[in-house]
Amino acid sequence: MKRVFSPERIIILFLAFFICSCSKGIKTVDEHDTNIIKGKWKLISRKFDPDTTFSPTPDSVVYHKIITDETFIWYYYDSDGKDIIGMAGGGYRLEGGSYTEIVEFHHPTGPNILGSSIPFKCEVIDDKWYHSGFINERIYDEEIDDYVVTAERRLEEIWERLE
Repeated sequence: MKRVFSPERIIILFLAFFICSCSKGIKTVDEHDTNIIKGKWKLISRKFDPDTTFSPTPDSVVYHKIITDETFIWYYYDSDGKDIIGMAGGGYRLEGGSYTEIVEFHHPTGPNILGSSIPFKCEVIDDKWYHSGFINERIYDEEIDDYVVTAERRLEEIWERLE
């Protein structure tokens, strides 16, 4: 019988939430704004270059994003076996119509997103969160001892509020 959550998956989830809860948080909000993105969200549709049209999230995969006062975490899993496919989290900034994720951890590991700041234009309308921005594909350059951007891919997502 297949276990829904193996000890390794439980440890990964625990570490992810622990890192998020211990983050120094980088969120800033104008004094008259409220944090309208705080809560739990489910991805319902997205467009990611080279796609030119929005595609609904397949039923076989569930994407969630949780926003607290100071941190974010997104994760996605196989809806049948409940296997975690990927996750990331860290701090964020929310200023007017701009939302920036500061990625502090990413699973599975990879150089393309860890340590990056990803700015998005964002808007919440009727419990739907629309955001769009560019994800940089990066490679590590040993000569300069840093990552260099090799390509930019436009990402547009529509999230639906769950809580």
